[in-house]
Amino acid sequence: MYSFKSLHDIDLSYKRVLLRVALDVPLKDGRVAEDFRIREILPTLAYLLKKNCSVVILTWLGRPDGKVVAKYRLDPVAKRLEQLIRRPVRKVNDAVGRAAKKAIFDLQPGQILMLENIRFYPGEMAAEQGLAAELADGFDYEVFDGFAQSHRVHASTTGLLNELPAVAGYSLEKELSALGGVLDQSARPLVLLIGGAKASDKIELISHLLARADKVLVGGAVATVFLKARGEAVGKSFLSDVFVNQAKAGARKDYFKLAKELLEKYHHKIILPEDLVAAAGPESRQTKIIDLEQADLPKNWGFYDIGPKTVKLYAKQFSRAGTILWNGPMGKYETRQFSAGTRQLASAVAGSSAVTLAGGGDTETVIQEEKLVGKFSHVSTGGGAMLEFLSGRRLPALEALSENQKNHKLWTASPRAAVDFTKENNPYWRVDFVNLRQILGPAIKQKFGVPALNVRSPYILDAILGAAFAERSPVIVEIAESEIGYTGISPERLVKLIVERLPKLEKKYGYKIPVALHLDHLKHDLSLATRAVKAGFSSLAIDQSEYPLPQNIKTTRAMVKRVHSLGVSVEGEIGEIGQAQASQMPGITLKKLLKFVPTVSEAVEFVAETGVDVFAGFFGNYHGRYNGPATITWGRMKEISRAFQKRGWAVPLALHGSSYINTKEFNRVKICQQALNCGCRKFNHATALSDILRDNLPRALVQAMIKAGGSQPADWRKALGKFELQISRLDKKILDRATAKIQEHIQMMMREAWRSAGKGKNY
Repeated sequence: MYSFKSLHDIDLSYKRVLLRVALDVPLKDGRVAEDFRIREILPTLAYLLKKNCSVVILTWLGRPDGKVVAKYRLDPVAKRLEQLIRRPVRKVNDAVGRAAKKAIFDLQPGQILMLENIRFYPGEMAAEQGLAAELADGFDYEVFDGFAQSHRVHASTTGLLNELPAVAGYSLEKELSALGGVLDQSARPLVLLIGGAKASDKIELISHLLARADKVLVGGAVATVFLKARGEAVGKSFLSDVFVNQAKAGARKDYFKLAKELLEKYHHKIILPEDLVAAAGPESRQTKIIDLEQADLPKNWGFYDIGPKTVKLYAKQFSRAGTILWNGPMGKYETRQFSAGTRQLASAVAGSSAVTLAGGGDTETVIQEEKLVGKFSHVSTGGGAMLEFLSGRRLPALEALSENQKNHKLWTASPRAAVDFTKENNPYWRVDFVNLRQILGPAIKQKFGVPALNVRSPYILDAILGAAFAERSPVIVEIAESEIGYTGISPERLVKLIVERLPKLEKKYGYKIPVALHLDHLKHDLSLATRAVKAGFSSLAIDQSEYPLPQNIKTTRAMVKRVHSLGVSVEGEIGEIGQAQASQMPGITLKKLLKFVPTVSEAVEFVAETGVDVFAGFFGNYHGRYNGPATITWGRMKEISRAFQKRGWAVPLALHGSSYINTKEFNRVKICQQALNCGCRKFNHATALSDILRDNLPRALVQAMIKAGGSQPADWRKALGKFELQISRLDKKILDRATAKIQEHIQMMMREAWRSAGKGKNY
């Protein structure tokens, strides 16, 4: 009937997940009185935690009607979940807004956050799409596990499913498996026991079920409506609960008229109570059993339970049944003097030899309190949803979930559609490097950055790895394809150097750190990409930015297609860098600079069409003015990052060009902190590290390298490969001091730029 993705169809590792559930549980004295619905979501929650997801729970409680009502706050629910899952569950007093958003983005992998009751917001039951969009902001996926609300058109059901890529949770799949085909394939006779307060909802559903059912036994407010339609005096009896689907309010009908028509057409199937428990009011202790054939209801009294005669009548039907479907109590069961009918029938249903299905919040509570859970074939978390599903109606939320994969390009053209790295996927692999997508996943969730450090000598590599281990920080070790010719570090040699060093460091420190091996500035030649993969690189940076956007997209997409199948991630870049270089002069304004920065629409098109894992644009220092000021277009970077989040894309931004920002800027960490706030998660560093090495080498050697490299002071780096032998023969103290200075600089960047925000320490 429905087709949608399940938890196992995608890789949810380190994703920020919005778990939409139905935890409308009864409370007593500020505590959860019955936790059946909470227990039902535990398998889904356990799976998400195993995948290191940051889990944010969205649910509702009671009928606050769009207002903040203290007794309906979710604190007791969060506390009970915490006890059951045996790990902390943080609760915030908002579902949207600044406080909620901060709590969401601060959430670490493996942590749980519960948002406040979504029904505190008027836009929820009015199905306002604006509220749905606000709820979806910042999440990678939704896991819909709220079967009990699948028949509702609300902002957090159908609305949210239109905003986020979504999959079904275990509880939802369990429900559909248990209920599928019940009416058509069930053992006969099929007996329905229908009660509860939502008579207006259920009478119409009964009209759809009567054609398939053999007998329909009614109680509660449902029975009251039928009795009134038959002409019985019902006095002050409760007739119907509030209508909660505001978005469907125009479809309401005259249910007394419908009940009368059903009695005329199906009089042989519908069985009404023969006696009822009456009282002057719902709190009255004085009760009286009214036999409808022999006595009239006293004036100003009402019916609050079925009587003993009716209990025997209904129990007799159960003894003959092949399948029993029960939804809703027979009266005001919460009050002791009106609970006998419901509780006696619960035992009668459980004790029958029929296939027994039950559902609905009040029904669940009775079954739990009477300790009958194990005696039912299936207890559903949904009452109205169960009836609507069994009646053959299409449930709006399940419709939206089925359409979800069609509405989100993410499923087919996603940056997250790359094949995860395994040795089987990449036969050329030399060591267990992780790729950019895997190393930046936690950084996205925890809002910290990962350094990408360019290697121009073995001493810089030693400093990079030493700093990363000392800080327990992930690291991206990178070599630029454009520099391979004059640094003396080929891709193959870089892999060999790291393979030699990593085991020693792991033994020294007693743990591993994530290392991505990144080859930068690859052009459009696919043979270069293949060579890099064969060398052992786990990530590539494809720079096609000198081409117009359509050609850039075409060539980058071809690269992505080639290497994604091997588990290698790709960073792509756009921006008219060549033109920007030609126009860069002292005094260029930010307004002029923005002409060369990618627009939001260009960035979105590029990511959607190419499937890159990381996005680099014309950010950071001017290309070509490597010693110039740090002019960065923060506003545009933030706009692009928000656009990606809006679409559910976990695509980090790379601070491209930051490798040539003056060292003093890094010491003040202003650049990195600003970039973090704008969605940047990858920082490219290069020159500063080489400069530290230069400052610790003998002056005469540096002058010789400048002369050999070119006419400019910065050209000394081009001679690193030529002078490697001379450098290696220097006094060990000189080289150790240079390595230590570089390592100190890297550790400072790691500690102050992102770990000071408290994000990286729990990597």
